[in-house]
This record gives sequence, structure tokens and C-alpha cells, in this order.
Amino acid sequence: MNIIKIFLEYQCYPIWIYNEQGELVDNDLVEELKGEDEIDNMLLEIQNIYDSLFEDNAINFEFKGFSNEKAYFLGR
Repeated sequence: MNIIKIFLEYQCYPIWIYNEQGELVDNDLVEELKGEDEIDNMLLEIQNIYDSLFEDNAINFEFKGFSNEKAYFLGR
């Protein structure tokens, strides 16, 4: 039986699938949920928010965090 984890990593899909030995099998939506667009879209939105917390350009890669935590949690 595979182990499914939700784990945020920069520019990676947030679903990680491991086999019983703990080896990474895939980094994608599990087969049973393919076609579930609402779930996929929610996971992609979470990943986009996470990715936006980083500055990544030709000069710099660093965590910058939320610019306005209060506004973020209010949905703005």
C-alpha cells in the first residue's frame, strides 16, 4: 500500500506518493483522484501561494514570506 503525503516544496506538486519502503514513487495527483478538478485546482492554488513566498530570479533565491499576513488571511 502506498503512502500519500501533502508536502510543500518550491515549484513541486504538493502530493507525494511513497511505496512501503519509503521510496518516492510519484509527485502527482493519485490515480483515484484524477478527474477531480476541484481537488486538483485547490492543490494547485495552495502550491501557487507557497511558491509566491519565494523570490526567484537570476540574482537571488530566498524565502520572502507574506507581504501582508493580515490581508492574506482575510482573502485579499
